[in-house]
Amino acid sequence: MKSKIRVIITVVGLSVALIGCKSSIVKSAEKAINDIGTVSIESEELIIEAEKLYASLTENQKDDVTNYFTLLEAREEYNAIVAEIENKKIASEIDEKILGLEKKEFLKQSEIDEVESMYEALTDEQKAFVSNYSKMENIKKLNKYEEYALSAVKLLKNYLKNSDSMKLSSITIAECPSKASLAPYYVRINYSATNSFGGAKDDTATIDVNEKGESPWWEMTALFGDLEEGEFQLYANYLKCVEKEYEIDCDRILANM
Repeated sequence: MKSKIRVIITVVGLSVALIGCKSSIVKSAEKAINDIGTVSIESEELIIEAEKLYASLTENQKDDVTNYFTLLEAREEYNAIVAEIENKKIASEIDEKILGLEKKEFLKQSEIDEVESMYEALTDEQKAFVSNYSKMENIKKLNKYEEYALSAVKLLKNYLKNSDSMKLSSITIAECPSKASLAPYYVRINYSATNSFGGAKDDTATIDVNEKGESPWWEMTALFGDLEEGEFQLYANYLKCVEKEYEIDCDRILANM
């Protein structure tokens, strides 16, 4: 009987010892997890070290790690911090580009397209970090010179026999002194189009434009069939204004046709 009691006591003692005594590697893993503390952007090395220690354990040893969920939470929190920093970086880049566009008097359509493409590629969560995107609506509006150029291009397109074939290569606009010419603005358009015989031609048109976007001289000469002759007069007036010449982005005009 006494021998049986000794056996039972020995087994119980060993069990208690096993429960109360963790291996040093398990303790090291638990300590590494506790050492992470408050998670910040600087916590990456501590988290990786704790993850490596935990991964090196056997399955039974992993079961003995009592603070493993603390490690999981630390990793999740760190990933969230990194994601937020990256989102803010992307948003800041877009915001800076928007502010840069806002300062320009003349824009290229490619600059607008770039910002819009960058923004549309973001997730809804990332878009929330962009603070200046509401300014794009106003930025995209044409300035007065671009409006006059748009009016001139529309007039030219309507004049062409195959209007859909028109391709623009360059647009410049000259602002004239109020009494120096027939109109305050002259738009010079270099373009190509298909003629009525199906052949392609490269040409240049000079069109007068007033503050209403109308072209009295061009429309009159086109109506009476002597536009070619009238072109010389329009171009001569353009040259009078060449000191104040502005280049207009063709794609910007086409995007607003």
